[in-house]
Amino acid sequence: QTSGTLSQVSRGGEAVRQAAKSSVRHADLITRSWMSLRKVPGWSAEGGCVILGDPAERRKLLNRKSAKASRLRRRCHILALEQAILAKEKTSHKVFQEIRLAEQENHRLTQQIERSHASRSQ
Repeated sequence: QTSGTLSQVSRGGEAVRQAAKSSVRHADLITRSWMSLRKVPGWSAEGGCVILGDPAERRKLLNRKSAKASRLRRRCHILALEQAILAKEKTSHKVFQEIRLAEQENHRLTQQIERSHASRSQ
């Protein structure tokens, strides 16, 4: 029975490691996709969406030397970064919650093992 409980503990730890790995991967993916979106010519002012249509038109719009175009580029860049940071914060918060839960479970199982050992040795 004790060995079964121990394997449960190690499984719990493994699950947390996997969860942490996958959500970090997810956050990186979001950041990367926003970064790559930034390189796409043609931003709209709303949340950094890509303006669809003729690529040449988009290039013209983005390469214009006007203050409006550069403001637009800057604003979209900032929005994209904010979006990526928020996504990362959300996922890391979730991971920390999962780790806390797994630690509590580990603690509970460890106490259970210690109790069963103590009762056997008496």
